[in-house]
Amino acid sequence: MAPAHRNVRRDEILMRLKYLTLIVLSFWLLREPIWNVSAETAGKPEARIWLKENKSRFCALATNRFGDREAAIEFVEELYEMGAVEVKVDNVMSEKWRIDEEGGPYADTLIVKLPKNSKQRADIFKLQKKEVDSTELIENDTGQDEIIFWWD
Repeated sequence: MAPAHRNVRRDEILMRLKYLTLIVLSFWLLREPIWNVSAETAGKPEARIWLKENKSRFCALATNRFGDREAAIEFVEELYEMGAVEVKVDNVMSEKWRIDEEGGPYADTLIVKLPKNSKQRADIFKLQKKEVDSTELIENDTGQDEIIFWWD
């Protein structure tokens, strides 16, 4: 028969392992699935939510293109209607002076996760070609997962 202190130690170790397992499992269940996250979009806000929650008194996204928040939201909605899997905001500028003066951050870039459907992809690439001023930023469909819309 094992000494009593060994059983107590064993029980303590088993209890700690159970708690550790629960903690790891909780973090695993709450994370964003890794297959939905790319290096480009990890940690970036979803565009509709970001635009609706942004407290800026001005258009928070590419003011030179959209002019107001509603037009920016409509554009993001159009991307989703065209088949975009996800639209995220990038290049967010949230300097203290900007928050103090404008009320919220500003961004000039969207990252669009592309659908698998070839017609939907083609439509999004056509839209990007129409939207982007610089020919250096126009992308061709090479099977990539994402495309960038950037307004200067």
